[in-house]
Amino acid sequence: DLFGLDAAVKPVQGVTIHSTALPTGVSPVTANVATATNGTLVLNSTPARAKVYVEDVYYGLTPLRIDLPPGIYPVRLELEGYKSVAEKVSVRSEDHTELEMKLRK
Repeated sequence: DLFGLDAAVKPVQGVTIHSTALPTGVSPVTANVATATNGTLVLNSTPARAKVYVEDVYYGLTPLRIDLPPGIYPVRLELEGYKSVAEKVSVRSEDHTELEMKLRK
């Protein structure tokens, strides 16, 4: 209960929360959230200059290098005149993952 309101703190990666405006007799709360180190995803395609989508978000054209938090991501490449290709890729902390994708007409 903070100033008569219910309050919740949602941890955010890389953020430290310090509460100092507290009623008398209430101890401050500190929450530290561990920071995950990004990994690198390098995407190449044949032919080059395909549009890259990671989790349906456009990132640019191949060849492309993206720093991402660790996790498994759906990757889709699109190029006019070719069938789009999709694959899931695992990005690991402090690791370098390369993905070569071939588009077909």
